[in-house]
Amino acid sequence: MARFVVFLVAVIMVLVGVLVWWGDASQASLSASKPDIRGWLLGDRLPRLETDVVRLEEGQKRSTSAMGERISSLEHQVEELKTLVVRLEGVESAVARLESGAVSVRQDDGGWQLANIFTRVREFRQRVEFAKPFTQPPRVMMGIVMLDFNQEKIRFQSSAEAIDSKGFTVLFSTRAEERPREVRVEWLAFGR
Repeated sequence: MARFVVFLVAVIMVLVGVLVWWGDASQASLSASKPDIRGWLLGDRLPRLETDVVRLEEGQKRSTSAMGERISSLEHQVEELKTLVVRLEGVESAVARLESGAVSVRQDDGGWQLANIFTRVREFRQRVEFAKPFTQPPRVMMGIVMLDFNQEKIRFQSSAEAIDSKGFTVLFSTRAEERPREVRVEWLAFGR
């Protein structure tokens, strides 16, 4: 828009300059029978053109001002959103997080070890890593969902140990002569 206004003013100035030069140079050669082009061109149209140029410049100033106000409004909204994001990050850390999974172990898994010869306890340990670390060590709950033994009398125990924010170790323990065919434990970790 501004380029058009500048172009229009330049064209008017060139035309006025040409007409002034033409009028001065050919003043003597113009006869009464030829129409006065300068008067026709500059007559009542020049003030109208000048008014139009002023109106266009004012419109440009108004639209520039409105654009500045809009930019200022958008910058204010961005600041409000940043504040909201910071507040939501604080809420996220205050909300408890849950993660769950399952661990299975079989009789032929090579990790079964005799932990104590006198008590005849056999143990198997398996490390579990959380998908996303907690901010502090979570609480871990476990439950046996499948237990397959050959014997009628069984003694089996499972627990979580070495719990930290990145994971924990599942401990399976049984008597030395009893080794399960398969055990499956499901776990639930909750914390922040």
